[in-house]
Amino acid sequence: MKIKKFMRTFFQKEIRTQQGLAFFIALLLCFYFFIQLMFGRANVWRYIRLSMQVQEEKQVLTNLEKDLKELHHKIGLIENKDKDYIDELLRKKLNKFPPNTYQIKENNE
Repeated sequence: MKIKKFMRTFFQKEIRTQQGLAFFIALLLCFYFFIQLMFGRANVWRYIRLSMQVQEEKQVLTNLEKDLKELHHKIGLIENKDKDYIDELLRKKLNKFPPNTYQIKENNE
């Protein structure tokens, strides 16, 4: 009730004074900036969403860097002609086994 009375007296009497008008303009500017902050082009919600996207992209980048490091390691093994790794690749990719080896198959029932 006091707010309603204050608003009525402010708009009837005090707004006509220089201080009242300055206060009203400052209040309107504050309201405008608050609305822009909440719903404008560069608002708080957009900033929060972009922060979350940055965190997700950092995680993706970390995973890609880990994969890249693993691939560099595998390339190094192939360039150095590591027999164990080449044998493993032959077994996985081409299903070829050196002579006199046995293959143990799992029974997945």
